[in-house]
Amino acid sequence: MKWIEADFKGRKVWAAVHDAGNLVVEGGRIPIRYSDKPGAKVYRAGESNIVRKNGEAVDLDDGVKAEAGKSKKAGKSKGSGFG
Repeated sequence: MKWIEADFKGRKVWAAVHDAGNLVVEGGRIPIRYSDKPGAKVYRAGESNIVRKNGEAVDLDDGVKAEAGKSKKAGKSKGSGFG
Protein backbone atom coordinates (compact mmCIF):
# COMPACT_ATOMS: atom_id res chain seq x y z
CA MET A 1 0.00 0.00 0.00
CA LYS A 2 1.17 3.55 -0.67
CA TRP A 3 1.37 6.17 2.07
CA ILE A 4 2.10 9.90 2.15
CA GLU A 5 3.15 12.23 4.94
CA ALA A 6 0.29 14.19 6.44
CA ASP A 7 -0.61 16.23 9.52
CA PHE A 8 -3.18 14.94 12.02
CA LYS A 9 -3.98 17.39 14.82
CA GLY A 10 -0.45 18.76 14.78
CA ARG A 11 1.30 15.39 14.59
CA LYS A 12 3.14 13.87 11.66
CA VAL A 13 1.41 10.76 10.35
CA TRP A 14 1.37 8.63 7.23
CA ALA A 15 -1.95 8.59 5.36
CA ALA A 16 -2.97 5.86 2.91
CA VAL A 17 -3.24 6.86 -0.75
CA HIS A 18 -4.38 5.10 -3.91
CA ASP A 19 -1.92 4.44 -6.72
CA ALA A 20 -3.23 7.60 -8.39
CA GLY A 21 -2.15 9.60 -5.30
CA ASN A 22 -5.54 10.56 -3.88
CA LEU A 23 -6.26 9.79 -0.21
CA VAL A 24 -8.03 6.52 0.62
CA VAL A 25 -11.38 7.49 2.18
CA GLU A 26 -13.52 4.76 3.76
CA GLY A 27 -16.77 5.98 5.29
CA GLY A 28 -15.38 9.48 5.81
CA ARG A 29 -12.23 8.15 7.47
CA ILE A 30 -8.67 7.77 6.23
CA PRO A 31 -6.29 5.01 7.33
CA ILE A 32 -3.30 6.60 9.12
CA ARG A 33 -0.26 5.39 10.98
CA TYR A 34 2.20 7.22 13.20
CA SER A 35 5.24 5.25 12.05
CA ASP A 36 6.67 4.06 8.76
CA LYS A 37 8.11 0.96 10.47
CA PRO A 38 6.82 -2.53 9.57
CA GLY A 39 3.96 -3.69 11.79
CA ALA A 40 2.86 -0.16 12.75
CA LYS A 41 -0.71 0.13 13.99
CA VAL A 42 -3.15 1.61 11.51
CA TYR A 43 -5.89 3.90 12.83
CA ARG A 44 -8.79 5.64 11.08
CA ALA A 45 -8.89 9.43 11.25
CA GLY A 46 -11.69 11.75 10.23
CA GLU A 47 -11.15 13.13 6.75
CA SER A 48 -11.47 16.72 7.99
CA ASN A 49 -8.57 16.23 10.44
CA ILE A 50 -6.01 15.24 7.80
CA VAL A 51 -3.83 17.78 6.01
CA ARG A 52 -1.79 16.18 3.28
CA LYS A 53 1.82 17.34 2.94
CA ASN A 54 3.61 17.78 -0.37
CA GLY A 55 5.79 14.89 -1.34
CA GLU A 56 5.91 11.54 -3.01
CA ALA A 57 3.86 8.55 -1.88
CA VAL A 58 5.98 5.66 -0.64
CA ASP A 59 5.33 1.93 -0.38
CA LEU A 60 5.02 0.73 3.22
CA ASP A 61 3.72 -2.54 4.58
CA ASP A 62 -0.01 -2.62 5.32
CA GLY A 63 0.50 -2.42 9.08
CA VAL A 64 -1.80 -3.85 11.73
CA LYS A 65 -5.31 -2.58 12.41
CA ALA A 66 -5.40 -0.91 15.81
CA GLU A 67 -8.49 -2.94 16.79
CA ALA A 68 -6.55 -6.18 16.24
CA GLY A 69 -4.49 -5.55 19.38
CA LYS A 70 -7.47 -5.50 21.75
CA SER A 71 -7.98 -8.43 24.07
CA LYS A 72 -10.72 -10.89 23.17
CA LYS A 73 -11.51 -11.26 26.89
CA ALA A 74 -12.72 -7.67 27.17
CA GLY A 75 -16.30 -7.54 28.39
CA LYS A 76 -16.40 -11.11 29.73
CA SER A 77 -17.70 -11.53 33.24
CA LYS A 78 -15.66 -13.35 35.86
CA GLY A 79 -18.85 -14.75 37.35
CA SER A 80 -20.54 -14.03 40.64
CA GLY A 81 -17.71 -15.24 42.83
CA PHE A 82 -19.98 -17.61 44.70
CA GLY A 83 -19.19 -21.22 44.40
